[in-house]
Amino acid sequence: MDLPASLVSSSFTQRSAVVHTDTNSVIETDHGKFLLVIKNLEDRIVCCAINSIRYSQSFDSQISILEEDQPAITPEDLPALEHVSYVNCSTIFEIETSEFQKKLTQGVFKPKGHLSDAAMAHVLRAGQKCKVLRKFQQDYFR
Repeated sequence: MDLPASLVSSSFTQRSAVVHTDTNSVIETDHGKFLLVIKNLEDRIVCCAINSIRYSQSFDSQISILEEDQPAITPEDLPALEHVSYVNCSTIFEIETSEFQKKLTQGVFKPKGHLSDAAMAHVLRAGQKCKVLRKFQQDYFR
């Protein structure tokens, strides 16, 4: 059953929503990515990437990433996952709300579910403590 675009859009722009993106739609990669919505601001959606492995350095290799900045999540926390994965709280992506909604309705972002409350709480705690983020970025996790 297809859901109305407005319902999909409103549900998957809220905290804990997870979408899967096509190659290079947000992050320059050679494969698709899961994105976790951290915060919905009026004009933009703040997300973190979900990775299949923990990384020791940021995408541009400028910053070391600590293990505690990448909390683990399991298929029990998000059934769309096939294995244990990691939310990279040290790198956030801000996407204009209108662009995010457009990508949802065009199918570039594919809704995959919502992270469990317990796992989301763990991610939020990790983001609030993440030392590589600026204070205002840590506040997105509050």
